[in-house]
Amino acid sequence: MIIIVSTKKFDRSFEKLQKSDQERIIEKLEYLKSHPNIFAIVKKTKNLDPGTHRLRIGNMRILLRIEEKINKELLIILLKLGHRREIYQ
Repeated sequence: MIIIVSTKKFDRSFEKLQKSDQERIIEKLEYLKSHPNIFAIVKKTKNLDPGTHRLRIGNMRILLRIEEKINKELLIILLKLGHRREIYQ
């Protein structure tokens, strides 16, 4: 089971996007949630905090952290959302 939680910083960035971009992001997160191996979709980031991954959606990137719970649940924390040019700064 996968639980997705977002931070306030992510929520603010998400609300500023156009409706079509919001729908694309929601579709990608739904796909991520239903995929049997999420590590095939997300990539580890370099030069950022350990345990931070990125998810690519067109020119947008989502920085996220994946934590495993004791009862085999995965907790995905959506940290930051932005254009690929600006997200890593």
